[in-house]
Amino acid sequence: MSSLIEFKNINKSFDGKIVLNGINLKVVQGKSLVLIGQSGSGKSVLLKCLLGIIQPNKGQVIINNNSFFDQDLNKKEKILKKFGVAFQGNALFDSLKIWENISFKLIQTQKLSNKEIKDKVKHSMDLVGLSKSIMHQYPSQISGGMQKRVAIARAIIDEPEILIFDEPTAGLDPVTGGKINNLIIDNVKRLGSTSLTITHDMDSVRKIADNVAMISSGKIIWNGKKSEIEKSSNKELNEFINMI
Repeated sequence: MSSLIEFKNINKSFDGKIVLNGINLKVVQGKSLVLIGQSGSGKSVLLKCLLGIIQPNKGQVIINNNSFFDQDLNKKEKILKKFGVAFQGNALFDSLKIWENISFKLIQTQKLSNKEIKDKVKHSMDLVGLSKSIMHQYPSQISGGMQKRVAIARAIIDEPEILIFDEPTAGLDPVTGGKINNLIIDNVKRLGSTSLTITHDMDSVRKIADNVAMISSGKIIWNGKKSEIEKSSNKELNEFINMI
């Protein structure tokens, strides 16, 4: 199967410290890749390279057969419109109401009437199990689990081709975390999207992954199908699985 996203020999250093060291990794179109690793292993930096927030010192990020950092600004913006991202910590705007948070990307990228926007917001809220009664509340007025749902509703509102989930169950109890995992599975499947998830949560890995990669000290040390994890002889992978 063809890859929608490919990292080719990605290297990144900060102040002489190597953070990413020759990363080669593919995200297969229509599949869910979960990237695991300890804190400080390079997961977040790799994600920032994918989203164009950080430019690698060496290597290419290929998206839909386009080398992202070789494109002009307009082409980069078009590529990034294909993404829906649920950031770690939800990244909701405290001063905006729930419906304004969900519609934020839509307002920035599409010319729609206020009614069209609110209709899309309501539909997106339905898909993640949020009551319309919270539309005019603020993030501080709802629970952490509901904030996660708002972040996912914002990520899926324009039916993106690529979905990114950064630590989607962090800070949640197991029951709520399980519900968020189910939402991710349902919406990725419904949209037919390609997804990349970063997580420490092995329950998430076992639920939502098709393929799994582990990063350690800026290198991919294991990459394979979810079904192969438990059979792996990789010591560091096994320690990670049993520690979490």
